[in-house]
Amino acid sequence: MTVYIDNHKPLVAGTFEADPVDSVHSPKYGNFSNHGVKIRIPIADLDEKNKNIGSSGFKKAAVSINCTYEDGQTKKINYNSDKIEISGNDIILTIPDDVVGEDHAAEMTITASVTDNVGNVSEAVAVQKNKHDLVIDKIKPVFENYSITSADGSENFYKTEVDGKTWVNGDAAVSYDISDPNSGLAKIEIAGGKEDKTNEYTADADITKSGTYTSETDPNKDGEFNFEFKAVDNAGNDARETPSIYKDNKRPEITGFSFKQADNVDKNGMADGSNKEKYRHFYNDENGVEMTVTAEDPESSSGIRYICVELYNPDGSVFDSKKFEFGESK
Repeated sequence: MTVYIDNHKPLVAGTFEADPVDSVHSPKYGNFSNHGVKIRIPIADLDEKNKNIGSSGFKKAAVSINCTYEDGQTKKINYNSDKIEISGNDIILTIPDDVVGEDHAAEMTITASVTDNVGNVSEAVAVQKNKHDLVIDKIKPVFENYSITSADGSENFYKTEVDGKTWVNGDAAVSYDISDPNSGLAKIEIAGGKEDKTNEYTADADITKSGTYTSETDPNKDGEFNFEFKAVDNAGNDARETPSIYKDNKRPEITGFSFKQADNVDKNGMADGSNKEKYRHFYNDENGVEMTVTAEDPESSSGIRYICVELYNPDGSVFDSKKFEFGESK
């Protein structure tokens, strides 16, 4: 009869691998997913020469996952042999999708143990060489603090709302604060301004959780600008904002004046032809004089906001002044 002695504990590697087919994003600073994921934890049952000779083989394994959720709550989940597969030299566990609910996120620390056929047990924390062992994140990036400011710092920059549209009178910078505190930002894409932009963070040494992102109007054109800001986090969640603004960088035009006596009598209308260049129009003031000013804002038009009219006495002093408003800034 041959007797085999196995007094060596099996080994649990201090690492794990997430199955690539599960769309796990693994930059150098972590492993991120927005759904349940299959993981593999390497194990071994070796003798003192690191050979399988004399090993009794694996009998069972167990895995515990400590979840720390985005709101600070914690939960420990234990998986025993009925939920775990031992395949070759791997413990295989599928973490269910419902471990993290919709619009929630959890960072996980994974501990595995393996027992061989003669009862030797070994346990290890399966950690990567970073602090984001495994993050399941189902929360989209957040857009905040939308702003429209002058692209060149002009003190005369002006914006207004007209019929639900935001109009500006010069080149504008459109900005958002974008953040993702759970899995961090992987990519920001901006389109619709004077140039398209892409910021990628997968090569960074650590997670990028927030930033301010800006696009500017094209200085060579007026009219409508439709921007798109798209943020993708390391877990694959994406969010976008699509603001529109309208630029009107051209002054309105005063296209004409007309005068008539208030009672529509023209007898005191135009002066004698020989004097019209000098004296212009003469009226008596018995019934007053009606003056009409016409103006237009023809191209990329934000419309006429107001018209100011001033009448002067011969000595240059103001006789009368009126402001006719058609809209107000908001």
